[in-house]
Amino acid sequence: MSEADRLAQEWIADGGRNIAHEGLGSLSSPWNQLEDLLGSDPEAAWKVIVRISEIDVDGEVAGMLAAGPLEELLAYHGPAFIDRVIIHARRTPRFREALRGVWGVENMAPAVREQLTTILGPVR
Repeated sequence: MSEADRLAQEWIADGGRNIAHEGLGSLSSPWNQLEDLLGSDPEAAWKVIVRISEIDVDGEVAGMLAAGPLEELLAYHGPAFIDRVIIHARRTPRFREALRGVWGVENMAPAVREQLTTILGPVR
């Protein structure tokens, strides 16, 4: 099992919750591990995000993915990842639906917001 698979499965098992923030877990929770990857290795974080979207069957977890790691990836690393995000959204309906849950567009580069609008229509 790859590291991306392991972390994706653990993240889903935790329901995509930031349990350390909620006072229920440790800094080594799957949420925090993915957060750390977003800062230190966004390529690895992207692999985990894609993997979560591929194996997630729970709409609530997809919402947590969108409002958390996916939104942060686009806010902090959007210009480097938007093309891959758009391609994956066009190929994968489940990922496209998760992408609809991204809200923090005001924190994204204008070009990233524009491309999201192109595939999703007006974004929040």
